[in-house]
Amino acid sequence: MCYRQLGIRSSDTSNARGAAVMRRLVYLPGVFDPGISQRRYMRIVERDFDINAFLQRPLFAHLATVSEEGPCESPVWFLWEDHALWLIADEHSSYAKRLEKDSRAAVGIVDFDLERGFLQHVGMRGTARVFPMDKQRLQRLLARYLGPESEWDDWFKQNVIDRQSRMIQIMPSTVVARDQSYFRGKLRD
Repeated sequence: MCYRQLGIRSSDTSNARGAAVMRRLVYLPGVFDPGISQRRYMRIVERDFDINAFLQRPLFAHLATVSEEGPCESPVWFLWEDHALWLIADEHSSYAKRLEKDSRAAVGIVDFDLERGFLQHVGMRGTARVFPMDKQRLQRLLARYLGPESEWDDWFKQNVIDRQSRMIQIMPSTVVARDQSYFRGKLRD
């Protein structure tokens, strides 16, 4: 990812506008695109709360992809690790097949509690890559939602978990994190 892809001209990095934009970029250490020697950056458009803490919650993500028929949406479990969202898929998953054809993706994640008036949202746009299954990463992802492996339902393990064969990495290029709680400052525990 280069500055131009983020809407930054090289001359901008030396003036006030460029300084403001650079403050919103987050360097992703150790994350590189194959064949590109430049660093990866994630542009934070808006941040009302700690994004990393939010992404540690076991919430559903809504993955948006494109197909020949138009946009598609899939609810998915995720793991936020190495500055990327990781998803799981089996060999028949339609969203994995769509991402192999067109790597553009958007993800929305919402934490909502009507009674407390709590509403936080993280939205991301970026690119996806499909990898073979990483068993250790799969275990970490599933433990977030199902608890320790010893507590997993045998039927669910055999019929769902054991069929997962691929991991999808979403590398965000743009992130928005909004707190839209309507009792902000008055949230009850």
